This record gives sequence, C-alpha cells and structure tokens, in this order.
Amino acid sequence: MNKRRFDALFHDMERLRVGVLGDFCLDVYWEADMLKSQLSRETAHYTLPVVRERISLGGAGNAAQNIAAVFPVRLFAFGVTGNDWRENVLLNLLHGINADTSGFVRDRERFTNAYIKPLRRGLTDELTEDARLDFEPQASYLKRRSGRFWTG
Repeated sequence: MNKRRFDALFHDMERLRVGVLGDFCLDVYWEADMLKSQLSRETAHYTLPVVRERISLGGAGNAAQNIAAVFPVRLFAFGVTGNDWRENVLLNLLHGINADTSGFVRDRERFTNAYIKPLRRGLTDELTEDARLDFEPQASYLKRRSGRFWTG
C-alpha cells in the first residue's frame, strides 16, 4: 500500500458508520501508597491506602474508543449492562466518545462488568499489581441461587 492509498482510506474513515458489539467493561485502577499503610484494628492486615483512582473503558469499550479516535460519522455500541452504578459510569464514558448506546440491554440479574486492578507502590516508584477483583456475571452462581440448582 502506498501513501496515497493510505491517505485516501484514512480520509474515507471520517464517513463511516461503525458498530461495536462485544463485552463492554470498566477497567478500574486503584493505586495504593504503601508508605501510608497502617495496621487495621479490625482485620489485623495492613491497609491499601488508595491515593489515586482511574476508570477507563475496557474490552469492547477500548475498541470503541480507538475507533472514535478516527472520527467516524456515527459510532454505535451494542452490549449488556447490569442495573448498578457501574452502568452509569460505563455509559457516561461511552457518551464521552460520542457513542450511540441505544443498543445496550440492561440485565437486572447481573453486574456491569468491571475489573478492579489494585496497584501498590512502596519504597520504590515501581508499581506492582495485586490480584484483580472481577465484577462479572457468574451464570452458574445465579442459577444455583435462583432455585434451579440451589436446595439449601
């Protein structure tokens, strides 16, 4: 592909209508400063003193954000949310990139997907990532709890 062809294709992108269907989620980063950590009286564990929080689009939302950067005429987003506060954050972030979210479905039985990534900083400036906390639908758990497989 030569430069002229690339430029023509890139220019045509501004006339596209694009739809993104997928697993839209939030990536949430909690940065803890372990120099500020104290022993918790309640749990006998050291605390994770969060000093910074960042929330961004993840999964299909990341793809939608990248597509939005080339300024299509219209960007449609299709996905599923839960009925929780994370839904509002996700939809607000999508609206911030001018995505049309009218194709989203709300499932009252699930969480809006979010992946919490705790990051620790200690004596050095190096960040280390702890185990992730996942808010995502757990179909087998929901089925057991709804009475189909749950007997207790």
